[in-house]
Amino acid sequence: SACTGKTFEEIEAEFDGKGYGAFKPAVGEAVVETLRPIREESERLLKDKAYLESVYKAGAEKASYIANKTLRKVYKKVGFVAK
Repeated sequence: SACTGKTFEEIEAEFDGKGYGAFKPAVGEAVVETLRPIREESERLLKDKAYLESVYKAGAEKASYIANKTLRKVYKKVGFVAK
């Protein structure tokens, strides 16, 4: 229901009398189709090396800023001279 947009009643009617042999592959296909855009976007992003590099560099800069800020606070509390 979550993957197809069909109601439980519609799904029940579609597979009435067919058993799990027909239901399980249909569920698998519905899940695959629901996740397809996510998979395609992740594949596209993984191929874009320049974008990935810019993201990790921006993350490293932000982490460094936060770490230095924390370290300055620690130095001040401990009584060390800040660099």
